[in-house]
Amino acid sequence: MRHLVLVLGDQLDVNSAAFSGFDASQDAVWMAEVQEEATHVWCHQLRLAGFLSAMRHFRDELRSREFDVSYHELTSDQAEDRGRDFRALLRNQVKDSRPEKLILLQPGDHRVLNAIQDEAAELTISLEV
Repeated sequence: MRHLVLVLGDQLDVNSAAFSGFDASQDAVWMAEVQEEATHVWCHQLRLAGFLSAMRHFRDELRSREFDVSYHELTSDQAEDRGRDFRALLRNQVKDSRPEKLILLQPGDHRVLNAIQDEAAELTISLEV
């Protein structure tokens, strides 16, 4: 795999700069519902449900355009989850798909950016922000 485009929950735009040069035959998209993000800051359950629903609809839109999308859904059984935070989930995805480079739009939260940068450095994979 050439590029793994990381799409965060507040970046649901098919015309995003992250998809500039996207080649469905070589690239893939990674999205994740992250337990840590769902609980880090309190929000009403209806707001959270709407947020996750928007992510899932965007995933489906990308798949309808023939994009290869790896999507981690939160489950009711935490034992089934592949991690509780961005770092663990991203680590598992990179080990599975072995992309040459990660592509990410600037996140709105520095904590999320730092976590992704730290994990990319630990995995010794290029990260384009």
